[in-house]
Amino acid sequence: MERAELAATVRQPGPAYRIARQALEDGAPYSIDDVSVDVGWVLTLYRRRAKNDQGRRIVGLDQAVTDLTAAEPKRKLRLASISVADPPRQVQLFLAEDTGEPLACLAVERR
Repeated sequence: MERAELAATVRQPGPAYRIARQALEDGAPYSIDDVSVDVGWVLTLYRRRAKNDQGRRIVGLDQAVTDLTAAEPKRKLRLASISVADPPRQVQLFLAEDTGEPLACLAVERR
């Protein structure tokens, strides 16, 4: 998916989506995994992270868990990563494999 196409799909409200949209518009490096994963697998991982705060600020974590919970557990996702330089963050977009639409988004502060 080209940068402009991805940026056009990121139109949901919320701080993590705003960070993702701005990073893409500013030309931040990004990648989209070729391999898809089940929503349920991703949800298990991020529910654990929500419970076990490791001292990192994760923008949009609670909303991402809520959004992923609303999705079909066996639905396939592709993960998109965006590297933000200032402030240093790693944005994760959870894209529906079939449509490319973002189902959830979060931004992890890097140390």
